Amino acid sequence: MDQPYLGEITIFAGNFPPLGWRFCDGQLLAISENDALFALIGTTYGGDGVTTFALPDLRGRVPIHQGSYAGRTFILGQSSGSESVTLLTNNLPMHNHGVNGDISFKTRSDSAGNFASPDDHYIAQAPLKKFFGRTVTTDKMAPLTCSGIIGPAGNSMPHDNMQPYLALHFIIAEYGVFPSRN
Repeated sequence: MDQPYLGEITIFAGNFPPLGWRFCDGQLLAISENDALFALIGTTYGGDGVTTFALPDLRGRVPIHQGSYAGRTFILGQSSGSESVTLLTNNLPMHNHGVNGDISFKTRSDSAGNFASPDDHYIAQAPLKKFFGRTVTTDKMAPLTCSGIIGPAGNSMPHDNMQPYLALHFIIAEYGVFPSRN
């Protein structure tokens, strides 16, 4: 294999970093011992920039190309995202859950209802001919239709927000060819 570019990152299936490579686990390195690598990545991933700098930390992260895409800007070294989220009603699109019901009455007969037997949805005639000064009618009651909205449900518990994954090592070349610009 040819020499890698200094700072090149690759995926490795072994359980140790090969000679000349380091895990991308955010470890701090001494600038005095790694000045060429520091010249490439500086303190983009951490460190004080005086005596130390940090390697990228890809544990629990998915690499994404820096730049702008779909109205978002991704800055080199930026880490973002959440491993779990709690969805609240504010996170859901506005919507309703309707409730509809129908109570149908059987067809009426010609007899009027009374207290003992309010026959075929007639309001009883006697002795309540007047109710708050109005005459109580004995017309057939209309079928009842109801509607409403169901209230919110749920308990705002966090849930995993991680895509399926396979854990492998990302390694960065500690030594190699210093890359030139174009």
